[in-house]
Amino acid sequence: MKETNVKSFAPIAIFSYDRVAHLTRTIESLKANASSKDSDLYIFSDAAKSESKTASVSDVRNYIRTIEGFKSIQIIEREVNFGLAKSIISGVTQVVQKHGRVIVLEDDMLTSPYFLDYMNSNLDLYEKDENVISIHGYMYPVSKTLPDFFFLKGADCWGWATWKRGWDLFEEDGSKLLEEIERRKQTEEFDFFGSYPYTQMLIDQISGKNNSWAIRWYASAFLKNKLTLYPGKSYIENIGNDGSGTHCSDNDDYTTEVVQTKQDFYKVRVREDIKSKNVIKEYFLNASGKSAEPIIKKSSSFIRKVKFLIPVFIKQKVKNVLIRIINKLSPRPDLTTPKDPFGFFGNYDSWKAASDECSGYDSNLILEKCKQALLQVRDGKAVAERDSVLLDEKVYSWPILAALFKASTELGDLHVLDFGGSLGSSYYQNIGMIQNVLKSWSIVEQNNFVVCGKENFQNDRLKFFETTEAAFQSAKPNVLLLSSVLPYIEDPSSLIESFLKYNFPYILIDRTYFLLQGGDRITKQVVPPWIYDASYPAWFFNQEKFIQLFLGKYELVADFDSYLNAAQYLESGEKAYERGMIFKLKT
Repeated sequence: MKETNVKSFAPIAIFSYDRVAHLTRTIESLKANASSKDSDLYIFSDAAKSESKTASVSDVRNYIRTIEGFKSIQIIEREVNFGLAKSIISGVTQVVQKHGRVIVLEDDMLTSPYFLDYMNSNLDLYEKDENVISIHGYMYPVSKTLPDFFFLKGADCWGWATWKRGWDLFEEDGSKLLEEIERRKQTEEFDFFGSYPYTQMLIDQISGKNNSWAIRWYASAFLKNKLTLYPGKSYIENIGNDGSGTHCSDNDDYTTEVVQTKQDFYKVRVREDIKSKNVIKEYFLNASGKSAEPIIKKSSSFIRKVKFLIPVFIKQKVKNVLIRIINKLSPRPDLTTPKDPFGFFGNYDSWKAASDECSGYDSNLILEKCKQALLQVRDGKAVAERDSVLLDEKVYSWPILAALFKASTELGDLHVLDFGGSLGSSYYQNIGMIQNVLKSWSIVEQNNFVVCGKENFQNDRLKFFETTEAAFQSAKPNVLLLSSVLPYIEDPSSLIESFLKYNFPYILIDRTYFLLQGGDRITKQVVPPWIYDASYPAWFFNQEKFIQLFLGKYELVADFDSYLNAAQYLESGEKAYERGMIFKLKT
């Protein structure tokens, strides 16, 4: 085999218990790696938990004393039973303290002949990048093609490697981890976009229902916003899902072929790959009646897994079908039928009557969700965001973009006033397209959003203001953007009238709800709880009457279906639309 050109060879730590046949296959596959002879091997052999395991543990220990083919071999035989979690935590700590890095395997993981090349090369490539916490070897047998290498937030447990700086971040106390995840309102993200209940696994670890080190490793990395490198094709085959292991069931959902040809290893952009994450999420959800548990579940017992998994998986499956629909059409809920628990309901006599039944939009929870999502977009860790929901690709409102470019050709520098623009959703959505013509983007928002925006997102172009007048005096905007805002204003007619006095050359409206027949209607909008727990009044406007509010000073250049939603129905069966409009000041 061709020699690898890595700078150094990390020691390998293998954790074994009572399966000599599995361990033998694992060692033989590892020896097929050319650099095994340059690698120090540590074998941790746990003691028998009961008398019935004494003979099989003895068989393992007799075998490991015969192993050859490595630079050095150190055998650590536990005198008492540690259990897998304690054994791995203490063993990894021991090796990484001495060597500064480690490659970790369990006794049921067959490796590709190029596994050590993959691990050592990437340990070298990302050694000094503090954003990267580990390298992972296994990849699910997904149906879609993945990049050669990509990053996901968190850490994993089937054939992995890390540095001392990474393992130093491991938090052993599950209660601290859970408390922080809940404080940040990040359980949905922690649950892999809602595709699997990792949070429940952490709760079970805390309560003693499982003793998973892996869920704590994942949570530790997640809370530090650290990334793990994954391969597009697997360097690991797990042979432990045959019912033989203490923590594994008889399950072939994760059977995969390992890489058999040498790859070139190269640096990729260090940010979470949302598109690849969604491919894996879909794999979990679409396992055609099979258990869709992620591999970290290995650390729970089979009996507990069967009792727990079935009802939760069904619930998660239904939930994620809804998430896919909402992400495709609108991160805010679709206009619904009466059987749906969220959407738009009622026909209220007044804004106050609807408000009395709603939680409102000024919740700190909503602000925090929006902030966390947009921070990922700002930092390049996510592609796009809308209403606090992370998207795996940018979705543009092409009529709005066309109008912005049209305005720039007529007016020169583009100065946008984005009323109700949150923390910059539309700014980040469009900046890549208009950065050469955009001079300023001013957001007018509630006080708490303005404070947060100034602290976390304000830059040379993006500014935050509490009033339209303050924004106008600062930047003299020539385009007013009203995207998904007018339905949530108590008196939209008066607000529109106040805008008209500024004589904005262009007014752009998007994501606004209309009825083609009947008068204006006030409804109650209930947001799906996995987006955020909130409800607020929302207007549906008579389209013809709405347009008339502008026609004294403006001409309607175009109207169009919103980029997120088309025709829908209210609970009463009435047809409604989410639409946009472009108005130009008359000359």
